[in-house]
Amino acid sequence: MVNTILAKRVNHIVAKGGNPACPKGSKSRGFSNRLQLEKAEKELASGRITLDRYEEQKADIQKLIAEYQAKLEDKADKLHAKEQELERLTADAAKARSVVQPFRNHKVDFTPPRITEKVPLFGTDKWVERQNQHIAKQFTEIIRKIESLYRNDAVRQVEAVQHNVLADYGEFYKLKRENQSLSEINQELESKLNTLFEQLAIPSVRNLIFAVADALIGGQSVSISSGGGGSTSDLPWDGRRSDEEEEAYRRRCLSYAVQVVRNSQKQTMCRKR
Repeated sequence: MVNTILAKRVNHIVAKGGNPACPKGSKSRGFSNRLQLEKAEKELASGRITLDRYEEQKADIQKLIAEYQAKLEDKADKLHAKEQELERLTADAAKARSVVQPFRNHKVDFTPPRITEKVPLFGTDKWVERQNQHIAKQFTEIIRKIESLYRNDAVRQVEAVQHNVLADYGEFYKLKRENQSLSEINQELESKLNTLFEQLAIPSVRNLIFAVADALIGGQSVSISSGGGGSTSDLPWDGRRSDEEEEAYRRRCLSYAVQVVRNSQKQTMCRKR
């Protein structure tokens, strides 16, 4: 009964991508479902499996699938947010935006050039030449002082622009790495969920998963032969945690069982090759 109903529910989830309690499909599919349900009820009535065990297995599978879907939706939302942020930052970086402050009006204290000597009675030409040199020297010193102030301002402006651009590109590449990481996590979760659906659709594999999960829940060790003398029991398992609730522990046992069976299948396929 469990094999029939769970296989039907899993196939329905894969086809619909939503809640198995709200099916869509043609009249023929609905008729087929009713036949499967009647068959399952007959199997239950024959005593091949208890109703309590059936309900437990069904609940465990539904919760595990819901857990995977919740993780997948959460990562998808985060990925979408990062993609939007990355697009915004890419546009800003393309414009090479920067915060540029206006040049300050510096107050420069200086003594205006002036003639301090009296005009001699003789040799006025040399006196005029000497005064012109003195005034030119004073004027040059004043200009250089002003030039130095504004040159230092210009250097600070250039450094500020470079710092802002580097900061933008640093954030850009950080978001790009986060985007790539979230994409990889998303793909991994999708792969795990698809693998779970594929395994649950095969009765023999599904039964093996439940057998492993039941053993773990009961506190027993697990060892599955992969057909060549090897074992998949080397996966780390720390048992039930002291603060772990019953439902959370059952889901973790089921998730671990899925991994153990999947690894066993991979090893078997490699040996056949």
